[in-house]
Amino acid sequence: MLRRTLTCLLAFGLLASAVFAEDLAETRKKAEQGNTDAQFSLGLRYDNGNGVPKDAVEAVKWFRLSAEQGRAFAQCFLCNALKLARELFERLSKQ
Repeated sequence: MLRRTLTCLLAFGLLASAVFAEDLAETRKKAEQGNTDAQFSLGLRYDNGNGVPKDAVEAVKWFRLSAEQGRAFAQCFLCNALKLARELFERLSKQ
């Protein structure tokens, strides 16, 4: 799991500048048309609040769409998001 997490962090670092440089409207249009790279990019934007309000639910939506098409980085981010959600649920259920 650590290796996968580190890979995700490296991927984010390498992709972030290119991802956030693209026009938001164009990214959204491509994502809605099913472009997996644009879906992943939009997920990153919502995950980080870059050009859009920070929204974990919306980020997971776009990561999931991209992951379902086989985008490995999206699968990694989605896996981590679900793991964090499960851990939060477990913590809250113990209170």
